[in-house]
Amino acid sequence: MIIGVLGPEDSMEQARVAAQHYDIEQIIPIYYEHHQDIVPQVEKVAHKIDGLLCTGILPYQIIQANWQSYVPIRYVKHDSTTLHRALFHASYHHQLQMNRFSIDIFTPSEVMEIMNDLSLPFHEIYINESNDVQFHLDNYKQGNVDYCITALLSTYDQLRRENIPCFRVVPTSHSISRTFELLILEIEHARSDDAQISIGIIRIDQMDRLIDEWTVYDRQKLKLQLYEKVLDYGRQTYASVSYGGEHEYFIYGTKGEFLTDTSQEQRILLLRKIEKAFSISVSLGVGEGNTALEANNNARLALRAAQTHGGSTVAVRKINGHLMLRNSKEMNPFTARYDENKLVKVSEQIGLQVPYVDKIARINEHYRGKNISAYDFADAYDCSLRSARRILAMLTEKGYATLAKQDQVFEKGRKRRYYTLHIIEKL
Repeated sequence: MIIGVLGPEDSMEQARVAAQHYDIEQIIPIYYEHHQDIVPQVEKVAHKIDGLLCTGILPYQIIQANWQSYVPIRYVKHDSTTLHRALFHASYHHQLQMNRFSIDIFTPSEVMEIMNDLSLPFHEIYINESNDVQFHLDNYKQGNVDYCITALLSTYDQLRRENIPCFRVVPTSHSISRTFELLILEIEHARSDDAQISIGIIRIDQMDRLIDEWTVYDRQKLKLQLYEKVLDYGRQTYASVSYGGEHEYFIYGTKGEFLTDTSQEQRILLLRKIEKAFSISVSLGVGEGNTALEANNNARLALRAAQTHGGSTVAVRKINGHLMLRNSKEMNPFTARYDENKLVKVSEQIGLQVPYVDKIARINEHYRGKNISAYDFADAYDCSLRSARRILAMLTEKGYATLAKQDQVFEKGRKRRYYTLHIIEKL
């Protein structure tokens, strides 16, 4: 498990110490100097991490507003202990009045609860739930407060430069550990959902007719050739394949690898290849479940529905009982434009299935000699902007794309990146 930690250096050290108590393979620190750097810095490592921990609420809010995450994200919440500590330092070490200050990030109810616990008046406290440093500057210069309390390192540094008494609340070790626990649970939950068992059963339609019309030799030959086709499908989808007797073939995988959009497309292609090669009709039932028995039962029900639908059909019965049916004759066949062996090699290196590699190569051909942005790629690939950025990052890491330039399209916000694709050069 690899977790990215977004925050300033002092909080990063706390996170490293806390992470030692958990089964975390690697911590990837993500530093930023300015708030506008947060999203680009996260995007650089997004394809490497299983989850993201933000050491404060502000970077978390920026990520949530400007980045479509595909990994679990948590932020470390400031509890009452952090504010108690800041108030103690102000009073004990600097002899400042504990009830004359401005504070950000915390809500009025949170501050009021702490002041009530300390039996202190609440009326000379100025609260701003946002991150406006000017709020602190104005209140101090107007004499409304004696000092400022902030959760933001940038605000703290600016107030210090102005020689304004200020104290920074930092997350406690307990808060960071608790956030790690919640994030790990969320990552494991996402993984367990992808790890649900999926079983596929392929069966020849109208087998009784074949038994009457074909010789024993021809049926045995068909069985072996059909098994070869199914094995090839298993290799492409990283699934296990076995012959179950009674002219049935079983495919075993997980929901994460077996029920993707790519795998759904490849199941249709499998049926079309079989129909074209042997002039027979086959159906495929796919079932998912938390146990092998449940997945097998759902696969049987799906297969029955596929054959009732008229054969030449893929049926998927999900864990909630929802049934999806697709007839192979209703789908446009996928035909690779490039050498299949080279496509498979690139597919294994990138981590995308062969049809998608071929699709990217076609995009590359269209943009030959031109740069492509994530927006253009998402439109050509027919995917979300988030997925486009992730795929382009993967291609860049594996050497199939390079970052050509960055343009500031708008006055504010992230720069738009343009890439040069090199995938067709490998095909």
